[in-house]
Amino acid sequence: MLLPEKTLIAHTAGSVPLSALGRKAGAGVLYPLQTFTKGFPPDLRKVPFFVEATDNHTLAVLKQLGTDIGAGTWECDSVQRRHLHVAAVFTNNFSNFMMTAGESIAAEAGMDPSLLHPLMEETIRKALRTGPEAAQTGPAVRQDTDTIKSHLDLLSFSPEYQELYRLVSEMITGHYKKNAK
Repeated sequence: MLLPEKTLIAHTAGSVPLSALGRKAGAGVLYPLQTFTKGFPPDLRKVPFFVEATDNHTLAVLKQLGTDIGAGTWECDSVQRRHLHVAAVFTNNFSNFMMTAGESIAAEAGMDPSLLHPLMEETIRKALRTGPEAAQTGPAVRQDTDTIKSHLDLLSFSPEYQELYRLVSEMITGHYKKNAK
């Protein structure tokens, strides 16, 4: 179906370039930096929107829309938006998987995974209050190789979790060693 030429079109994807719309005018991106799950509507008033457009008129319309429904708008080109999207994957998708892994490991030990929920809440609360880098704790930050080895041995039931633990611990240790200099 062809849209009238004056119709503005926009997509909302973080990883799709503006050029995918195939128009030289009247096209844009209105990217909400938020996770969306059926049954869990976010408060859009807290969501930042990132905009890009083929022309000033479309940009103005998208900026107004993002401001009206969200926490404001920021101009962001396709390259910046791709970086922001991968940052969001680390922040949301990877942290969710880490919590899934934690629950799985607790269940493997015969413990109720919901016992980790207060820790999950405090982790997010502290990261928001102090910043995630300052909130980091654990054996990798302390360079506690005995505890790390013990944990790796305990994860023998899952070579995948062992590898994930090893890799992330090495990255944490390296990050904090580098930043301590």
